[in-house]
Amino acid sequence: MDIRFTNENIFDVNAESIVYFTDNTLIGEESNELIENAGERVLETIQKLNGCPTGEVKIIPGYNLKQNYVFLSVLPEKIENEIEIELFKRIFNKLFKLAEEYKISSFAIDVLYMQTMYGDDYLKLLNNVVRSADLKYDDYTIYMSKELN
Repeated sequence: MDIRFTNENIFDVNAESIVYFTDNTLIGEESNELIENAGERVLETIQKLNGCPTGEVKIIPGYNLKQNYVFLSVLPEKIENEIEIELFKRIFNKLFKLAEEYKISSFAIDVLYMQTMYGDDYLKLLNNVVRSADLKYDDYTIYMSKELN
């Protein structure tokens, strides 16, 4: 697995897809930036999904984005016990399985957003998950976007 850090905005990264963390409704305030960048058509697609449970991953087209796909997911509100850690890990296992199914070999994650909204523990766990020997996905490139607005 190739992990690259970039100062580019997640929407500017030269990846096939982005991982976008939002709330369970998928159309809350957290999704405004995605809708602005992907265009209004993405809103109709998101509404048809009827939300997303914590720990799940949904995939949608990128529409006006540079990237072809968007992985939508909801992170656990906190990481304080094994259940929440497993929910977090499940997101990335599902993400890699969907990437394999859709033949996607690269994606970008907004780590600055993750750190700002959720804290350093989420970044440490993300680092552990993507470097884990449990994941046997060698042919992927992950862009860790840390662009300051």
